[in-house]
Amino acid sequence: MEQQETAELVQMALANLPDNYRQTLTQHYYEQRSLQEIASSRGTTEGAIKSLLHRARLAFRTAFGTIAESLHEFPSGRQVTS
Repeated sequence: MEQQETAELVQMALANLPDNYRQTLTQHYYEQRSLQEIASSRGTTEGAIKSLLHRARLAFRTAFGTIAESLHEFPSGRQVTS
């Protein structure tokens, strides 16, 4: 898988996540904010953000896999007919 293709899949997977998951992943990985910084900005605990980040990672992994698999099956975007 090429780097550009991977980046596009990441963006597609992020777009399919609930807002709180997408925002948490973006703040932690793209903005490189610590769990404490994220918690403080949201008025919650670091433990709550740690838990949210774990659930967001799982959801991202599922979304990414589903999208990658569907593109692999139908690379042109069309279904294959028998």
